[in-house]
Amino acid sequence: MVKVKICANKSIEDAKMCLEAGADIIGILVGQKHSSNDFVDKKTAKEITECKKINKINNYN
Repeated sequence: MVKVKICANKSIEDAKMCLEAGADIIGILVGQKHSSNDFVDKKTAKEITECKKINKINNYN
């Protein structure tokens, strides 16, 4: 079975949209300090992973 991963989610809204569209996994790029706009800080990554909206879509809670 093929799994779909959508990377570079930068907000709760991005992650929720990807999961609602059928992604099996979301990616969050954390902690890098270079010119890419795809990276988020640790606080934002934690907010995304702990969001009840995201977890309910994946039946984690």
